[in-house]
Amino acid sequence: MNPITLTLPYAISANRYWATRTVPAKGARKAMALAYVTAEAKAYKAQVEAICRAAGVTRPLPGRVAIDVQLFPHRPLDWKTRQRKLGAAWDDGVQCLDLDNANKVLLDALKDVAIEDDKW
Repeated sequence: MNPITLTLPYAISANRYWATRTVPAKGARKAMALAYVTAEAKAYKAQVEAICRAAGVTRPLPGRVAIDVQLFPHRPLDWKTRQRKLGAAWDDGVQCLDLDNANKVLLDALKDVAIEDDKW
């Protein structure tokens, strides 16, 4: 199969992808913490799905897949000034997502859209 190249929006933080709410105790039942996917995460997944569909991915690829991720954080407004002052290391201080968290969010957004499951 030919490789599929997708340029997706920068992943949202895992802290904003999932949230937890506490269901209070009631009667003999103990309080429970429930994790859920946020509205922001659903919007990100919808955006990823639209990009996949536009690229011709109409259903999840079955079985094992190989995914290569290149993460490009947003450049700050002063990136040119930083580059003049710091040279090649200008982006060392740019805030970006932890790569593991970015992969988790990205793979969850691709699940059931471009891939069957990220367990593969």
